[in-house]
Amino acid sequence: MSPTTGDVLSAAYDQRLIVWPADTLEPKLQLERVPTTWERSLSFAPDGQRIVAGSFDGTVLVWDANSGALLQEVGTRDGQAGNACFNDVSSNGSDQVAMVGDDGYLRLGTLSAKQNICNETLEPRSGRMLMNAVSFDHSGQTVACGAHNHRLHLFSREQERIEEIEVNLGEGPINSIRFAEHPGYEGEAFAGCYSSRIVRVGQDGSIRGRIGVHEGAVKALRLHPEQTLGVSCGADGLLLSWSFEGELLRRFPGHQAIINDVDLSPGGDRLVSVSRDFSLNVYELNTGLLLHSIALGRRSLKSVCYWDEDLILIGDYWGKLISVRLCDEQVHGRTIAANGISSVTRSGDHLAAVSYDGGAYLVDVDHLEVVQTMRTMEQRIPEAAAGAG
Repeated sequence: MSPTTGDVLSAAYDQRLIVWPADTLEPKLQLERVPTTWERSLSFAPDGQRIVAGSFDGTVLVWDANSGALLQEVGTRDGQAGNACFNDVSSNGSDQVAMVGDDGYLRLGTLSAKQNICNETLEPRSGRMLMNAVSFDHSGQTVACGAHNHRLHLFSREQERIEEIEVNLGEGPINSIRFAEHPGYEGEAFAGCYSSRIVRVGQDGSIRGRIGVHEGAVKALRLHPEQTLGVSCGADGLLLSWSFEGELLRRFPGHQAIINDVDLSPGGDRLVSVSRDFSLNVYELNTGLLLHSIALGRRSLKSVCYWDEDLILIGDYWGKLISVRLCDEQVHGRTIAANGISSVTRSGDHLAAVSYDGGAYLVDVDHLEVVQTMRTMEQRIPEAAAGAG
């Protein structure tokens, strides 16, 4: 709210910044559009003459509050576009990884005990936009990534060329993507969105269906290795299973806050979830029976990998990697990053973990030791200040 006029400033996932008079609430002014504007970091200046906002690129934007014109962008760096805070990682099952982050690039690299090479950095044809989600398909030849501007990008390697298909899902930012390889659904991407919907997208970019089982933003989803069903969790605190055709199959109660991530056991008979209520829950998939509920301190849990029938690996918002043995519920942890561990995934015999600190880490799961690191950005804030949530 303006300190001088009382005008209200609003922002939404359509990336429009609008000023409204408090007495009429009729649109008065729309600010000049900047693609990297972050809709949760906005304020009037104390004199009411300017509007300032943080951006996904780690800069500060300044507008004239009377005309809506962009006056300046503070904090840009020569030769470096964007802020490479990693949000998600996917592996082709071997040593090839795909990573996305706040800077809107798709990075394809080799991460093994002996190598840490970023092989390609791809920018979508429509331009850079913060991306939260990435996934290899089962062939390893197609990568899907989901952006904050509602768009799903399908990158496929055709001989020596990389082809791109862009699909505007119209369901808000995309948080999670997984590919199906089930008969009748081969190559379909399932995308979990802020709108609460999960969208099925074919290899050609066609929208095959929309699944509406959640009541709030879908935070993460996984697909069963054999059955045509998926599991998902959300900002609504719901943990659900559903059929590929959109039928709600089961609710899994137990968490008391936003559920950030979910994973299925390798055999597909159990699922694990982690939440901002600081707990890890393990359920039987078919019955919904809660098998384990383990409190893991007082720091929110961000990411999870169901490694084998006994071992679960978790990343938290402070850069700590945690292992839990279900046989005796023993918990061990080690800090491996300077900021939150946003995503973890199996990569051959190791775990690949990415962080908001701009690093990708290859981890020996038995000892939680980092055996290789790939870094695209050096965090410029003290480590003690890292972590949020």
